Amino acid sequence: MTPKPVSDQHALTGSQAGLRLIALLTITNSGKIDRLRAYLRDNFHAAALEERSAPDRVAQIKLILREAGRLRVRQVVATEKHRAVVILGSERGSHYLADMACEEDYPHRVLAFDLVLLPDMQAGDGESAL
Repeated sequence: MTPKPVSDQHALTGSQAGLRLIALLTITNSGKIDRLRAYLRDNFHAAALEERSAPDRVAQIKLILREAGRLRVRQVVATEKHRAVVILGSERGSHYLADMACEEDYPHRVLAFDLVLLPDMQAGDGESAL
């Protein structure tokens, strides 16, 4: 019997980091910046916020929303119980790589989160369109 493929959404819900990424995307896409600030404060580990402050993270997300629009999961690259790596697509066609890791112990606060714009490639030329 061939195993049934696991959907990207299902793969994320099986990961503590994936669940936190889904929550972050939901809040981000709502445009409610106060909720985003509260989410960062309540769900990110202090060490992650020392590495990159909540105001810097909020500014990055606001810029992405303004320039690219809402973000959606396009492909799950990898998931583990406490880490998720995902390609996100935006309303305006750009793509981002999201990499999130969280604590093993409850409440599974986010230890690391990176959101990086992926260069769009022109078919066959091997050079970035940016």
